[in-house]
Amino acid sequence: MNRYFIRRILETIPLMLVISIFVFMFIHLIPGDPARTIAGLDAEESEVQAIREEYDLDKPLVIQYVKYMGKLFHGNMGQSMKSGTPVTELILTRMKTTLKLVFAGILWAPALGIFIGVISAIKRGKALDHACMFLAISGLSAPGFWLGLMGIQIFSVQLGWLPSGGLDSWKGMVLPSFTMGCSIMAVLARYSRSSMLETL
Repeated sequence: MNRYFIRRILETIPLMLVISIFVFMFIHLIPGDPARTIAGLDAEESEVQAIREEYDLDKPLVIQYVKYMGKLFHGNMGQSMKSGTPVTELILTRMKTTLKLVFAGILWAPALGIFIGVISAIKRGKALDHACMFLAISGLSAPGFWLGLMGIQIFSVQLGWLPSGGLDSWKGMVLPSFTMGCSIMAVLARYSRSSMLETL
């Protein structure tokens, strides 16, 4: 088991490297001059050139990429072009809310997924089994953004049961945690059904 995890981690390293190269190149293919964007449209050419030198935008792409990866390995993700705040700081300020949503999704998704899987296995071949598996496959196949939009449309706009945004109360956690946990629930429902059938 340890060998499997080690092998999977080692396989992930080159994949992440390739993804980082594609993302880096994609950003440079976007039309526009980042230095001009930072300096402003009314800035003089000398100011724009100074920003290019400050952010190494005047260097070849290979050198830019190596420096970018070097900073990334040291935890430096650069600064926001909009606010000038370090990106690491921006991520950390939003981490609390993200962890809340993840924790809320992890709380209900495994319990409901296992429950659906067990019920489906007990009622194998019957209408309830088909309904449960349809629910599981739908939860696995439907994109998260679509589930979120449908949840807002039904439970916020039409029924008015839940808020469409904000985390001021527990009600605000329901829709986003449902959207995040739906795929976990669907996977566990299918695994639970297979394991339960094997046991039976």
